[in-house]
Amino acid sequence: MTDDVTPESLPTPEPPDEGAWARGAQMFPSRRGTRQISLAALVERVADQFEAEHEGDSPALREAVTRGDRLKLVRESVLYVVGVESVVLTNEELASVIQAAFGEVFGYGGLERYFSDPSVTTVALEGTDKLAVRYGHADLMPQPPVFDDIIHLERIFRRILRDARAEIRPELPYYEIGMTYEGRRVCANFVTPPVSAFLSVDFRLHPLTPPTLDDFTDSPEALALLRDIAAGEAGVLVVGDAESGKTSLLGAMARAADLTGAIAVERAGELALPEGVERLLPRWPLGDEAGIGFGQRIGEAVARQPKLLILDEVRADDPAAIAPLVGEAPPARQMWSFRGTTEAKRLAPALGMLARRADPDQSGGDERALRLYERLPYVVCVRRREGRLRVVRVARWDYPNLVTVWAL
Repeated sequence: MTDDVTPESLPTPEPPDEGAWARGAQMFPSRRGTRQISLAALVERVADQFEAEHEGDSPALREAVTRGDRLKLVRESVLYVVGVESVVLTNEELASVIQAAFGEVFGYGGLERYFSDPSVTTVALEGTDKLAVRYGHADLMPQPPVFDDIIHLERIFRRILRDARAEIRPELPYYEIGMTYEGRRVCANFVTPPVSAFLSVDFRLHPLTPPTLDDFTDSPEALALLRDIAAGEAGVLVVGDAESGKTSLLGAMARAADLTGAIAVERAGELALPEGVERLLPRWPLGDEAGIGFGQRIGEAVARQPKLLILDEVRADDPAAIAPLVGEAPPARQMWSFRGTTEAKRLAPALGMLARRADPDQSGGDERALRLYERLPYVVCVRRREGRLRVVRVARWDYPNLVTVWAL
C-alpha cells in the first residue's frame, strides 16, 4: 500500500469468514506462526497504540480533518502493531483491519449500529453492563452490552468529548454536549463518578428530517393555534418533561415564525433551524481556554438586541441563566423550551419560583415573576403519548391563572 491513502484506495474487504469477521473472532497467524491473534484483539492493540501515539489530542490529530488524513494516521498505527506482532495478513485483510481500526479510533464503537438506525431516538448507558434503546417514541428496551470493559467505554467517552472540543476534568461531573452523526443532531449527557457509581450516558438522536407542526397534533384547531402563535408577536413557552419533544416542537414553531434578526441560545445545538440564524452555544473549558456557560450566552444575545430570542432549554435548576430576561428593560420576543411539569397548577409556581430565584437579592422577585408571565403569555405543553410526541394543551396566562385555550 502507498502513502496516498484514501477511502477509495483501500481494497474492498473480503474476509474468509464473514460471520467470524463480524464478531471480531477472525484469527490471524502472528509471531512467525507460533501464535494466533483475533481481529478484535488486533483492533484493540491498534486503538491502544493510537492513544499512546497521540495522547488524545496531538498536533497531527488536530490537523487530520479529512477522512483520508485520519486513515493515514490509523494506517501508521496498524502497520506498527502488525510489525511488532509479526501478523501475517493479505492486502484485503490489512485493508479490513485498517477500516475496523478506523471505526474504533474515530467512530463510536458498538454505538454506531444504533446511531445509524433512523428508528432509534434514545440510547442509554449505565456503565458497561446496562444498555437500553428507544425505538421511535416507545419505551426503552434493554440491549446486549457493546463495550468490552470500562477502559473501552472511557475511550469512546474521551473521543466524543474530543469531537465536541471538550475534555475530562475532575471538577466537571456533568457534560451536556452536542454532536452530529451522519447528519443527525445528537445530544449526549454524561454523568461521571463519583456523582454516579458508573459512567452513565444518555444520547438523544434527532431525525434527519425534523418534524413539522403537523406531526404534533391531529387537531385542525390546535394546528391553527400553533401556527398563529408562531407567526405572531407574543412570546411562547414550550414545556414538557425530558425527551417529551420540547426541542423538536420549539424548532418547528421557530421555523414557522419570522426569523429576521433572530438569535438562538442552545445548550447542545439540537434545534433544527434554517441557515442564517445566529446560534450561540456554551463552550466547555479546554486546555487554557475558559468555558462559557448557557447564562453567559443568554447575556451576550440580549446585549445584541435581537428581534427574536430562542432558548433551548431553560431549567429550574439554573435560574441565574435567565436573569437578563426578567429585568426591567423589555427584551426581544422570546420563545423558550422549559423542562418541567405540564400540570397547570404546578407550572405557575414553578415558573414563579424560577423568576424569583433569578433575582440575586430576592428584592424584586414578584415583579420579575410577573414580567416572565407577561413576556411568555402562551404556553404549549407537549408529551410522549401512545408512541408519539403530541401537543396536549395550549394555554394563555391570565395572571395568576393559566387559562386553557385548547386541550387534547
